[in-house]
Amino acid sequence: MKKGVFWKAYGIVVTCSLVLILAGLGVLWFYLDNYEKSRPEYKVDEIVEKLNKSDIDDLLTHLDIQVTEFENMDSVKEYLKSELSGEWSYTKNRNDSTDEEPCYILIKDGDKVGSISLNKDGKQGIFKMSNYSLASFNTELNKTRTVTIKAPNNAAVFVNGIELSDDYVSSNNEEVVDLEYVVDYIETPTYKSYKLDNIYGDLDVKVVGVSGNELSVEATETEDEKIVAYEYSFDCSEDFINSVDQRVRDYIYEYVDYVINTKQVSKVQSYTLSASNARKLFSNSAVAIAWNGTPKSIDYGEIETSNYQQYTEDCFSVEASVTASVVTNSGDVREYPTTLKIIWVKKSGSWYVVDFKLGR
Repeated sequence: MKKGVFWKAYGIVVTCSLVLILAGLGVLWFYLDNYEKSRPEYKVDEIVEKLNKSDIDDLLTHLDIQVTEFENMDSVKEYLKSELSGEWSYTKNRNDSTDEEPCYILIKDGDKVGSISLNKDGKQGIFKMSNYSLASFNTELNKTRTVTIKAPNNAAVFVNGIELSDDYVSSNNEEVVDLEYVVDYIETPTYKSYKLDNIYGDLDVKVVGVSGNELSVEATETEDEKIVAYEYSFDCSEDFINSVDQRVRDYIYEYVDYVINTKQVSKVQSYTLSASNARKLFSNSAVAIAWNGTPKSIDYGEIETSNYQQYTEDCFSVEASVTASVVTNSGDVREYPTTLKIIWVKKSGSWYVVDFKLGR
């Protein structure tokens, strides 16, 4: 009888002991878990794990994001995710850290790219463990870019489908090269520059010229990686080129004939406006490359035209080249290459030359 009581009491004691041991282990595990989570590195580990997964939703509130009308938060998030892609780690910034505000240096693919600072919010829970929250999150990958667009003043500029207003104009009436002599006949064509700040991702830029054609971009590179530059020149539609090309070729043949044959200037001058710079240049150009003597025969060659640019409805330029072959009376063959940039203005329904540049 006494044996039964003993073993019953023994069983109760053992059971209670096991319960106490398990309870103690549970409390110890709970304590260690709370202690681990109370360390500032635990919080930083969570953040770095999210960075390695490109999970930035909880970090956006700590980034100074200014979304313009050309982007939206979803597109900005996708851009930031692509920029954050890589292997992230961290190291403690011992120079700036305090117990209340520990600081850490963020490292991406081996390079220092940002920092994290935490705030000690006090003690919480039954064990009164320290609690830390994210105070600041800074990364160079969050830096925005400035986009500049230079386009003809009379062109329409669209960015991501939105036409730019004058609110974005940074400079106006920028000079167009080689048009200094058109001012007496038409309003001088100019360029206009736009500036867009706080841009994250790539933009769809579309520029439509006076001809109704979409202009092609000329340059998109700058020395500063924080600046993206687009430059557009004037352009021409195929219909416009077809409408003036024969007039251009007729003028060039007359010009070559005048220079080589030294014919009377009146015929080639009929293509120019009176008092224009083109008329003033004929005598000088003839002196420079004129044929001395009457050639036996002339092969005017094939004219190549390029880089048509329509500045306004009443002004365009074109580059042309031709090599005339001349047979002298003695039988010698001489070639006379001619390269011109010709500036045209429309008056009374016809196109006239107001200026030309040799060697262009």
